[in-house]
Amino acid sequence: MVEKLHQYGPDDPARRLPRRDCWQARHSDERITTEDAVDRLARKAIAWCGVCRPDRALRC
Repeated sequence: MVEKLHQYGPDDPARRLPRRDCWQARHSDERITTEDAVDRLARKAIAWCGVCRPDRALRC
């Protein structure tokens, strides 16, 4: 799932990717596939959650 960030800098992504079971995630704005998540993380178009670290599970 993708979470919209309300505070971000000009060079930072406006979205964050938490795992579905992350306690830190407030709400999801969009559900995406695993392949889309890997692609967005690779392009740095999305930030990963620093708590649950989905990048480790996705091997990015």
